Amino acid sequence: MGGYGGMGGYGYDKGKGKGGFDKGGGPPVGSALKMLLSPKEATSLIGAGGGTSKQISEMTGTKLHLSGRSEFYPGTQMQELSIKGASADSVADAANQVTPNWQRSPARSSVASGK
Repeated sequence: MGGYGGMGGYGYDKGKGKGGFDKGGGPPVGSALKMLLSPKEATSLIGAGGGTSKQISEMTGTKLHLSGRSEFYPGTQMQELSIKGASADSVADAANQVTPNWQRSPARSSVASGK
């Protein structure tokens, strides 16, 4: 089991800063949400080649960061998903896009299929 340092996860910031979030120059962060996901849920969120989570990020104007596969929230076997956005609405939209993926495979989700 690895430690929890927030590094080495899946961050979609186009390489700006470590830990998955832009260190400056981007839009201001007005809202954030953290969620704990099981490894199965995390795998579903990532999708093939990271496409599902990247698409959620692009569709909602948010930044998603998932802790690394062996980086669990302290005292759990759960990975941490952070969603940051300019508004509470954009963060809520992203969270609503994330949760359906837990019940379906990424190939069948509305986000992955572009529906």
